[in-house]
Amino acid sequence: MRVAANLGVFILISVVSSVAQTGSPAQNPTLLRSDPATLRTRMIPPCPIDMHVRQGIGGALVAADENGVKRPVLAPRYRLLLNDVRKSGQKIVSATVTVRGWNGKARALPADSDSDLKSGTIQRTLTVNLAAWGEPGVEGDFRLPGFTSASRVDLQAVTYEDGSTWKLAPTDTCRVAPDPLMLVGD
Repeated sequence: MRVAANLGVFILISVVSSVAQTGSPAQNPTLLRSDPATLRTRMIPPCPIDMHVRQGIGGALVAADENGVKRPVLAPRYRLLLNDVRKSGQKIVSATVTVRGWNGKARALPADSDSDLKSGTIQRTLTVNLAAWGEPGVEGDFRLPGFTSASRVDLQAVTYEDGSTWKLAPTDTCRVAPDPLMLVGD
């Protein structure tokens, strides 16, 4: 009798834990955004340009002061990858992006929060030159002196090889968080 009761409890705990671990189907985070104030989910239009940001290695720079004294400076390195399938035959040669991130000041950010704390957050807008290093699309590296890490990259505009420019409409959103994985090799 005792064995049957223990077996029943074991099965009950197994079923409850497996049901608790089964979540809702994965949702595309670029299309759905939760608004904690209203507990509603709104659609965000997808970006017309496929965008990806990878962390790079070798982020140390050397800075020289007015006396010529050199010192190493931390500057995280990232690789921006873009693929515009709308304009076949047109290659993107540069992109203007706004990077938001942190500068290393102490802060606390709740794990379930979707907002940034103002203390220690910085942003910088820069132009990244791109080249066709791989197929499909183009990619280019950029460094962020003064940043300890980037939380997101917003695409503002792209320039094509014929000189034409596409700018993001105020209602559009093209943003991505850098990959959390950093590949390190010899």
